Amino acid sequence: MWGYVLRLTRGVVPRTLDWLGILGALPVLAVVALGLQHQIESPWDGMQWMGPQFAVVRVVEGGPAHSAGIRIGDEVLELNGVPPEQRFPLYPEEVGDPVEVTVRRQGEVTTMTMLLGARPAGDLVLKLSNLGTALLFSVLSLAFSVGERRSRAGLSFTLFYQLLAGAIACGSLSGAQLGWAIRGFEACLVLLVPSVLFISSSFPLFRDEFWVRAVRWASVGVAAILLVPVLLLPTPDLLGSGYGYLAYQVSLLVLLGSAALGVCIVWQSFRRTVDASARSATRISLLGLVVSVLPLFGLYLIPRFLMGRAVVSAEISLLFLTVLPLYHGFAITRRRFYGLETVLPPVSAAVISGLVFVSTMLCCVWVTRLAWPGGGESAIMGGMVLGAVLLAVMNVPVISGSRRLVHHAFYGQAYDFQSVVSEMSRDLTQAVGRDELGAVVVQTLCRRMNLAGAMLLSTRKDGGHLALEASAGWANPVLDAGAGLDMDGALARSLVDHGSPQRREGLQQRLQGVALDPVERQLLDDERLALWAPVVVKGALRGVVVLGQKLKDALFSREDLEIAATLAGQIGVSMENADLYDHLRAEMRKLQEMQDQLVQAEKLSAVGELVSGVAHELNNPLTAVIGYAELLRSELADEQTRKDVENILRSAERSRRIVRNLLTFARRQRTERRMVDVNEIIRQTIEIQAYQLRVDNITVETQLEPDLPFTAADSSQLQQVFLNVIMNAHQAIRSIRDRGKITVTSRLARPDVIRISIEDDGPGVAPEIAGRIFDPFFTTKEVGVGTGLGLSICYGIVSGHGGRIWVDSPPGGGATFIIELPVQKVVASVDKPAEPPPEIYAGTRVLVVEDEVAVAAVLHRLLTKKGCQVESVGSAVEALQRLESGRYDVIISDIRMPGMSGIALWEQLRTERPEQASKVIFVTGDMASVDTSEFLRSAGQPVLPKPFGADELARAMADIQVKRG
Repeated sequence: MWGYVLRLTRGVVPRTLDWLGILGALPVLAVVALGLQHQIESPWDGMQWMGPQFAVVRVVEGGPAHSAGIRIGDEVLELNGVPPEQRFPLYPEEVGDPVEVTVRRQGEVTTMTMLLGARPAGDLVLKLSNLGTALLFSVLSLAFSVGERRSRAGLSFTLFYQLLAGAIACGSLSGAQLGWAIRGFEACLVLLVPSVLFISSSFPLFRDEFWVRAVRWASVGVAAILLVPVLLLPTPDLLGSGYGYLAYQVSLLVLLGSAALGVCIVWQSFRRTVDASARSATRISLLGLVVSVLPLFGLYLIPRFLMGRAVVSAEISLLFLTVLPLYHGFAITRRRFYGLETVLPPVSAAVISGLVFVSTMLCCVWVTRLAWPGGGESAIMGGMVLGAVLLAVMNVPVISGSRRLVHHAFYGQAYDFQSVVSEMSRDLTQAVGRDELGAVVVQTLCRRMNLAGAMLLSTRKDGGHLALEASAGWANPVLDAGAGLDMDGALARSLVDHGSPQRREGLQQRLQGVALDPVERQLLDDERLALWAPVVVKGALRGVVVLGQKLKDALFSREDLEIAATLAGQIGVSMENADLYDHLRAEMRKLQEMQDQLVQAEKLSAVGELVSGVAHELNNPLTAVIGYAELLRSELADEQTRKDVENILRSAERSRRIVRNLLTFARRQRTERRMVDVNEIIRQTIEIQAYQLRVDNITVETQLEPDLPFTAADSSQLQQVFLNVIMNAHQAIRSIRDRGKITVTSRLARPDVIRISIEDDGPGVAPEIAGRIFDPFFTTKEVGVGTGLGLSICYGIVSGHGGRIWVDSPPGGGATFIIELPVQKVVASVDKPAEPPPEIYAGTRVLVVEDEVAVAAVLHRLLTKKGCQVESVGSAVEALQRLESGRYDVIISDIRMPGMSGIALWEQLRTERPEQASKVIFVTGDMASVDTSEFLRSAGQPVLPKPFGADELARAMADIQVKRG
């Protein structure tokens, strides 16, 4: 029951207040109509006086009073023998009729004849302007009455503007000495006292403190007391008696004090509020209050109290009041109070059109009476007919012009809906990527919709959040810092549920009382973000277009909302197309990178072939050098000569290691994991670069942990990783100085992790590229220097071994590449330290098959010295001929020979003489060849990789002897 009554009350009370507001405005409109007729038709005396003595305070030069000899300071006693306060109306005579005016001047009573005249154009314009102001206030009160009422401020505005309109309209008729007009004017003046305080404490912020309530209700009590003489005194006493005029003077003083107190209340509200939007509305309201009320009090009311007369006429001072509704209306629409942003623009257009129509009609009547002085009512009717004809011609231009004027005042520069949508659609279709799309959206919106700024939020970077994709005009610190809106947050859900552009104020009201995260709260409190348009694609929220305030503080019109909704849909489609384009472009980039990698792989393959061929050619002379040096060392007795030979042997050994490392680097074979010594691979790698590093004055220091465990790895791949990193460090140092240092460290970081650190004192790696240096084809080197593949290959190799690689580059220069490899084991042989070479059996029959004379000769010498019986041939064909006539304990054969190769020789022996095939030792300098490596692995025979020395030869011979035994 009570719920039903409450709902009924909530529905009935606002409608009742609306009807009361309308009924209160209707009498004002009637008084305005009467005032128009009175100002045009009533005669004019050319003077102004004030009660209670009716002292003359103004005489117009050249007017009827001035021509009759009336001066400022005279006291008007009678008009045609009747006191002024008893004449109703004041001048029932016509224009040109004489009026006997009795005045008291310096104690003497004088009677003068005054001929009433027609009101001059300037004075008539002021009077009609005042009536137009009253009409404007009355229309505004109607607008506030029918507006959506959300607080007590709506009723305050309605009463305030109705009382202003009533005071001005009744004041224009009070000169006719109509009793009801005088009472209406003074009653409105008295009631304005509490009305000013109510509106000041209700707008823009509602104040409900105890002292504010006390002031409001005290003003109501004062107004009730001041209304007593207005309601009870007879009309003559109200004008002429001391009590009536005293009450009028007191009401003016109280109104002045209430206005000053209202300004203080608004100012205090401005100081107390922290909301930027409320402060803006308060500032505008306060400025409007001061600008509109100050001239009325400062130029008219206060001088009347102090000097007995006003500085300007009441009509001029009242014109300043027209500023008040403009400021109030602007502040109201900016805060979206009471839904009046949809009411005030059409009402304002109607008011402007009405003022033009009324002014046109009055001008036509006035011109007709000037042209036809004796026409009387016929002249007035003729003027009205002329005005009707002009209004019929001017109807459409005036109405459309008023609408354009109001639209520009409220919504800024007008633009064509179709042209804006067409231009933005064209721009969006030309945007070929997401980066370009975001820039086009925000820039075009700002330019075509006259916005101070715009932002595009999207799920591009993080599918769970709406992050800033592009912005123009201004920046938001929260979004610029990388924060985003949660897709499951209250703000995002509200946008999706509504599905159309939302004003900030509407979102705030809809989310009032809802828990918001800090990002949502900060964005909703930012008054620059005026309009939010969701971008929904296939039922999912893909982004949000946020429009800033319009330039020159204009409002968003209905066309703006339609444009935002239309463009949001087009932006969603453009996002889909841009994402598809970016995906295709990324795939094309990957294909191009793969093609470049294939080309680079072919180049590396060619380099490997070249290195393999060069190494093979070097291995033959190195074999001879090592062999002869060992022979000389064993036969020399002179100590100095022996040392020289050892130096030759050490240099040859070093050359052999370099060649083997190059072959290891260039070897093309499937990945083979075996137990390796990481420290040994590091030493081999440094040996490859040793010469170039020394030439460039770069010192390499090693701090290798001696007890580092063996781990399962591909030694050639790890060597490639270390070589690439050392070469990069080398080039980095040379880019800034002529000398430097590289420190290579290995240690056991954890029981199952080996850590290798390669540190240089170069320029270091900039933070902005540290995360990209392992990307394929990313390089900071000049064109032609490097391919950008080295570190990406390193990353792939290390990751393939189950490890990690990263760079640490502290501020101040220098970079450290850190490689971590897990300690793994496989069932494979471990490279053990070399044991002493075994003895070769004396009398062993050896057949040497070698096309290189120097290599064959050194083998012959080495084996003969060990007591072997050696025969040498230069081809596989000759070897077969020797084998037909004899048997050998060991056959040492080169693999690569002109004509028949060593592989073909062994295959034939395995078929025809298998016992001899098992006694073959292969000699080759082509270990980088995949075919050679596969053959040697399948044959299972001992191998002597060139170059080799006496120790390697002895071990290979021992393997054959073991098989024979």
